Amino acid sequence: MDLGSDLVVAIVLFVVLLVVLPLVFVALISGVELLLLLLLLPIALLGRIAFGRQWTVEVRRGRRLHHEELAGDWRHSGLRIRTIAGEIVRGELPPTT
Repeated sequence: MDLGSDLVVAIVLFVVLLVVLPLVFVALISGVELLLLLLLLPIALLGRIAFGRQWTVEVRRGRRLHHEELAGDWRHSGLRIRTIAGEIVRGELPPTT
């Protein structure tokens, strides 16, 4: 190999690294963040259920919020969701918030 082809290879390698390295870095950071969220989500849900935090029930029309209310603990929120769903099926829409 002569000096000219070595220089071309070095320039091509530099340009490829300039493009690929940031993409690999962003993908790596995104992957680590996703793993962290997946590890913390069950802990957060269990803590919320165990300590009896209030759950919010939302009724949406498309992406727009139509109705929102606090429903109590995990069991009560499930009951309230089924109650509101039954009302909607019967044509009784909850009030707009």
